[in-house]
Amino acid sequence: SIGLIWAGAGKEEPAAETAKEGRYGGILRKVFFAPTSLDPAFTASITDDEIARFWGDFLVYVDEGLRPDQSRSLAEKWEVSAAGLTWTFTLRKGVKFHNGEELSSKDVKFTFNRLRDPELGAATVAIYAGIESIETPDNYTVVFKLNQPNPDLLTNLGDYHAPILWSGIKDPQTEQIGTGAFIVDTYLPEDRMTFKRNPNYWRKDAEGNQLPYVDGIEYLFLAEASAQVEALRGGQVDYLIYLPSEYVKTVEEDPNLDVYQVPSNTHYVV
Repeated sequence: SIGLIWAGAGKEEPAAETAKEGRYGGILRKVFFAPTSLDPAFTASITDDEIARFWGDFLVYVDEGLRPDQSRSLAEKWEVSAAGLTWTFTLRKGVKFHNGEELSSKDVKFTFNRLRDPELGAATVAIYAGIESIETPDNYTVVFKLNQPNPDLLTNLGDYHAPILWSGIKDPQTEQIGTGAFIVDTYLPEDRMTFKRNPNYWRKDAEGNQLPYVDGIEYLFLAEASAQVEALRGGQVDYLIYLPSEYVKTVEEDPNLDVYQVPSNTHYVV
């Protein structure tokens, strides 16, 4: 694994802050490379993954330690049979897609059947090859039948290719209808993508405050790392992830910016 270095605009925060005083509002601006695909089945870059996570949620959310996090999952609970061949998931009730439709088991079935369909031509077919069938006994129950036990199933269901899609979507490349914290507002290929806050998002923070905090996100696309750093230093954006090592010293010396280095679970195979 490698370390992740990112930089952002520095700002002094008050010692204490209530939800009603300064926590909400504003547009978060970031910069990175343009996406290679907006269809999560064909996610192939960090930008693709980030964009999908803005508008989508997962049946099982997997945290940075590759552990399932029930509090962030669309499934409120799950259980596995003694033989390990049947997994039953119970969905949260009242979760809405961006178009107002309620999340149901048919959307989960649609998403994973699509990902395991050889005709789609996505690499995800191999990930879900062990799924024999997906059953939906009612609107809030999804049953995965496996052809052999798979201890990695929860992690696989939280794979970055698998945000849950509304089952009425015709083309995920042009329609990003999910249950996530942000709604796609505008998309200008090779230039930028903007998102607005989902006012009906289902998650709350530890104090019970509605998420997300910001009003929206502006994602600027720049092909050159040098241009990304200049956009950060010039105040066009608020943060940049994966800061190239040759720019770390320059950014660290900028009094208006902070640099953070954190562990990453990214691996490169040569």
